[in-house]
Amino acid sequence: EHLVHIELSNNQLVQTPCIGPKVARVGLSSNSIFSLKGLFPKWLLLGEESASFRSKLVDLRINRNKLSNIDMDVVLAMTKLKFLDVSENDISTLPYALGYLPELQRICLTGNPLRTMRSTLTMETETLKKSLRRKGPRPEGDGYLDQEVDDWQDASVSNDTNQFSIANGPPLLSTARSGASDTVNISEWNLDVLPTALLQEITENGQISRTISKLDMRNNILKEIDGEWILKLPNLSSLDAGKNKLTSIFQGLGRSRLRTLILD
Repeated sequence: EHLVHIELSNNQLVQTPCIGPKVARVGLSSNSIFSLKGLFPKWLLLGEESASFRSKLVDLRINRNKLSNIDMDVVLAMTKLKFLDVSENDISTLPYALGYLPELQRICLTGNPLRTMRSTLTMETETLKKSLRRKGPRPEGDGYLDQEVDDWQDASVSNDTNQFSIANGPPLLSTARSGASDTVNISEWNLDVLPTALLQEITENGQISRTISKLDMRNNILKEIDGEWILKLPNLSSLDAGKNKLTSIFQGLGRSRLRTLILD
């Protein structure tokens, strides 16, 4: 009854523990869990109380497991959730209910075989949530965001109620520069190669290419760093390529203006 934090990472669990409604943080990283169905008591999700049951969970980390989907009933109960890490699983689609969680601030999805890869790679969490809300109706009950109607005219809804696709998403550059104006941030985009379309957008505007001094490509699955990115950003001084799968390093690094290079 008093338990609020459960940490069970780095074990050999094949199913989630059944937690109480007051638990706020759950760590289940690096197990062999294949479903979220057992996270809450079944009678709370499917019984008469299901319409009113809301978990206190704010932080769920279940990365590096064997999930193939994110169970809709479980999502609907997590109206207080702020952080969800399901990276490095086998998830191919996203339930639209994620878009209705009002307090969700960050979703980590890298390392999943999502069928709509470009959509998820170029979206911040709030944009992703808006797109998901266009896929299905607002859930019944209290604690959910309102449904989106026409906030994004370019969204195209799939017949499959568990997936979404974007025909013409926002320009890559505007997404990658959503933070500081001197920074291109493509971390956690699940990239195995650097996007040439993004580099083209940058180099087409000489003023922008000269402004960029920091490049963050951390937490992807890159095997090499395309030297074109370094050569065509004349004032690049900081490069963070940590947490990738690099097998080679661009030999021209020594001739660049880089002052900070992170490859941990």
